[in-house]
Amino acid sequence: MHQCINVSRVRTTLAIDQDVYEAAKALADASGKNLGKVLSDLARKGLAAPSRYETKKKGALPVFRVSDNARIIAATRAAELMGEEGVD
Repeated sequence: MHQCINVSRVRTTLAIDQDVYEAAKALADASGKNLGKVLSDLARKGLAAPSRYETKKKGALPVFRVSDNARIIAATRAAELMGEEGVD
């Protein structure tokens, strides 16, 4: 039995922080893998990791718990921030 696997790779240019580059490069050198493979593996692990925050949906909006001592953001400030981000 044979399986056909279609593998596609994307070549692109990324701007990453120097410390991230150095850490990934060190992992690549130590493992014998190429830098692209190491970065892809790290990205997959990060994307698959569970969220640090428990979220639920209330209508279309995500709802999550915050600590009891979290600062309250006034509705006017929230609207201002949403405007800056282009969120209606």
